[in-house]
Amino acid sequence: AQVAGPGLAGSLVASVGAPLAILVDAISFALSAALVGRIRRPEAEPEPKAERARLRAQLREGISYVLRQPYLRTLVLCTAAWNLFVAMIMGIFLVFAVRELGVSLGLTGLVFMLGNLGTLAGAFVAGRVARALGIGRAIPAGVLVATIGLLTVPFAPASLPVPALVASLALFSFGAVVFNINQLTLRQAITPPRLLGRMNSVVRFMYW
Repeated sequence: AQVAGPGLAGSLVASVGAPLAILVDAISFALSAALVGRIRRPEAEPEPKAERARLRAQLREGISYVLRQPYLRTLVLCTAAWNLFVAMIMGIFLVFAVRELGVSLGLTGLVFMLGNLGTLAGAFVAGRVARALGIGRAIPAGVLVATIGLLTVPFAPASLPVPALVASLALFSFGAVVFNINQLTLRQAITPPRLLGRMNSVVRFMYW
């Protein structure tokens, strides 16, 4: 979806216009909700209801664990800041590509589609990178590669912007996936099973 979606979106915007493309996008969310709503598989209770703490106590325990665990605390600070600036960059990426570099909407979708091939490459090699460097080095290495990819975006030449933008996004998506797979693996490995849900909810809230 992440590889094919942008290309289809660019073609859709170019052919029917942005308002209708947004309508199609909204319909796709409604369809997704309907399909998820059809899931009826029962889930076993992780622990007896009588032994569950109240929601506020669980939330406090999750927040306390994340903030006191040095690796999780560092990941939260790093990833939250990184996500903030990546969102700022992506917010102006389309404007820069279309207005400054003269890339058409259809080609912009193609740029994202080809650039997102880096996500597949990153998914295939994330484990190998962790084994080669150690997970403690693989996590910042992923951030570094992804950041280099974004830093090269402003240097895309107006005479030949598409290959440069594809290369930048490919580096970014590759590094981001290597980072995400390994930081998620670390988070799950160091968290007691009973706190996994709370840890993930707290961390993802802070990340975004």
